[in-house]
Amino acid sequence: ADLLDICPAEHRHKVSLFLSHSNSSYDEIPDPYYGGDDGFELVLDLIEEASVAVLQKL
Repeated sequence: ADLLDICPAEHRHKVSLFLSHSNSSYDEIPDPYYGGDDGFELVLDLIEEASVAVLQKL
């Protein structure tokens, strides 16, 4: 199920994509499998950047 479909209307403004909190040009975390070591490094960098941004907003 889509998260927005099951979320109460009064809380939908709180739902966002993880990477929307970062300055990344990516909308989604890519699958690192086919990117070799660089793919995994990219995913780690994206997650770390977005995590810092989310924590700063708390």
